[in-house]
Amino acid sequence: MQKLLLMVVAVVLVGCGKDEPEPSYEQKMNDALDALHDNLNPPPKHHPNKIANIKSPFVLRAVLRTLKKPVGKFAPKPIITYGELAKLESLIDVDESLYYTDSCCEDLIKIENLRSISFGPNNRAITDKGIKILADNLKNVTYVYLPDNTTNASVIAVVEGFPRLQMLYCNWLHNNAIGKHLHKAKQLSKLNLFSCNTMTPAIFHELAKLPLKEITLPRVYDSTLMLMN
Repeated sequence: MQKLLLMVVAVVLVGCGKDEPEPSYEQKMNDALDALHDNLNPPPKHHPNKIANIKSPFVLRAVLRTLKKPVGKFAPKPIITYGELAKLESLIDVDESLYYTDSCCEDLIKIENLRSISFGPNNRAITDKGIKILADNLKNVTYVYLPDNTTNASVIAVVEGFPRLQMLYCNWLHNNAIGKHLHKAKQLSKLNLFSCNTMTPAIFHELAKLPLKEITLPRVYDSTLMLMN
């Protein structure tokens, strides 16, 4: 009887150790498509009904103006949800962007679907730190206008951090090192360097590798472009 019980236990254990059936081709395809969809459409970081705390008065005014909500001294206390921010792809912030600082970038990244970032040439408050915050958190950006005090670190952060970047306004490229990073902007089609007077032949050769459809350069380089063509 004891031997019979041992045999039964052994059979049960062997049965439990059987591998699960191989997933079908259709199941594998569905799993792969689900993974691709999740990667391209990551879930929002915040619940749509959650109130967004925007600390910067400049960003707050730009958001309210874009959402067509009351702005001003006598306007009611603004209430903005993450669901409302998710609808924004750009901001009406021509005036406010002049005063954006690095701390403002902490508010800008709450607009997860932001596609356009413009500081204008006269902003002097944004530093490499602020640009890095944006590049590390926003992945749908296609248009960037960097301020005149931009450094190599900021340009590198932009071309490496915004995979969908298509248009870049940058008035500052200082040395050959930056040229080695520009090719990482795989979708860049328009590049404006109109005020950039510090370019070198090495940078021109790097620019030639980009899939650019339009480039704007200072007139001083017209002859250089003619020689390259």
